[in-house]
Amino acid sequence: MTQVVLECPVCGLTLEVTTIVTKPGTDTAKNGELGGHLHMEASGTVACLNSHRWSASGAFLLTRV
Repeated sequence: MTQVVLECPVCGLTLEVTTIVTKPGTDTAKNGELGGHLHMEASGTVACLNSHRWSASGAFLLTRV
């Protein structure tokens, strides 16, 4: 399972965002090679064990180094 783990800004417990998709524009010719990259987008509603709920969204780039 792909996930992004964040820290709850209220209590510091773990927030796990599990809806991660690869966006169009991914450099599929170089995946796995040095310099290859993936455009990823995370989204969803997450909650820590103390029930602090957050709506998570954002895009990021993974580049192999």
